[in-house]
Amino acid sequence: MIFLTFALGCASSGPSLDKASIGGLAFGTPSGWTSRDVSSPQRQMFEWSPADNERKESLTVVRSDRPAMAKATPAQLQHLMRDAQRALPDASFSAPISFTTRHGFRGVRTEGSFTPPGSSLRYRRIHATFVDGTALINVLVTSREIDREGFDAVLDSFFREGV
Repeated sequence: MIFLTFALGCASSGPSLDKASIGGLAFGTPSGWTSRDVSSPQRQMFEWSPADNERKESLTVVRSDRPAMAKATPAQLQHLMRDAQRALPDASFSAPISFTTRHGFRGVRTEGSFTPPGSSLRYRRIHATFVDGTALINVLVTSREIDREGFDAVLDSFFREGV
């Protein structure tokens, strides 16, 4: 993966993002965060976190080939999202809501909290998912304190490379 600082192409003074890519999609990640590849044969998966990580922040982007999801409706994505959040221990999440990014990706997102196994601390999470061709893209930010503006900037930055 190649990382370069790039502008979002808007006049706002939003968070500074570095460029990343996964499966033909380019997007922004928080500037200066480092990544690690945790992919498997079933999916591409990258996690980013800051060097100084007192808030235990992470951004995770997952691309899974799911041909059956190519024409998924928002209701189907909402069902998948609810199931995914129920699998987390001591979870409490909002009902998934629909969104459309500035580059036209449509999906669903939810926000909530959970307590990881072996921890007494609650963590916050925003989770969004959308379909790109035959792939399901999941974007998650997990932290003790959520930066919604940063998450929204990352989610809104996704675009198809070469288009």
